[in-house]
Amino acid sequence: MIIHIAGPSGSGKTTLGNKINKNNKCIIVDTDDIDDHNFNRLLKSNIEFRKSIMGTTNRKWSTILDNKNLEKLNKIIQTAKKQNKVLIITGISFAFSKADPSKIADKKYFIKIDNETLFRRVNLRMLDDIIKNKSKIKKLFKNEKTNMLNIITHKLSHQFNLRGPFIESYYMIVEDNNKKQKEYKQNNYKILTPEQIYKSVLKLISMV
Repeated sequence: MIIHIAGPSGSGKTTLGNKINKNNKCIIVDTDDIDDHNFNRLLKSNIEFRKSIMGTTNRKWSTILDNKNLEKLNKIIQTAKKQNKVLIITGISFAFSKADPSKIADKKYFIKIDNETLFRRVNLRMLDDIIKNKSKIKKLFKNEKTNMLNIITHKLSHQFNLRGPFIESYYMIVEDNNKKQKEYKQNNYKILTPEQIYKSVLKLISMV
């Protein structure tokens, strides 16, 4: 069985995954971990990927990353099957469509969270990440080569977890959260609180 737990950034997907991970009948994987690892590895070792992302119009790098994400996800799925364990994927999605968990999940959940709490969490986490990585971020902006300036945003995302603007507007948070809830509900996701998802997932795991 494959379970996908989605939710907006800051909704508590990772925290919920860690809580469920105490059960030895499941394997937990975070889409960001796979996507970040593959991006950073490709940037260092794949010349074609690096040349493409340095450009302004060639989007071949996204296809290369997408294929790597799908390859890794398929390996994790096979591992879960061999070990006869439930695979739980946390995260909105991978960067691009091929490895989208919504296409393969048997059970799908979307975390319900109020907009005020989400607004505070998103911006406070962003602030923490900026402070924690302040010296590395400053070095990146000062020393990045001219022909690689367009890659700074990608590095901020994949190396320092800075995936949005600081400060994210409250109204943008509300609009995005409401839009995602609607989209995921239409795609047969159950919109539940973290505690409700936790209880439901544990029940599913116990039945396997």
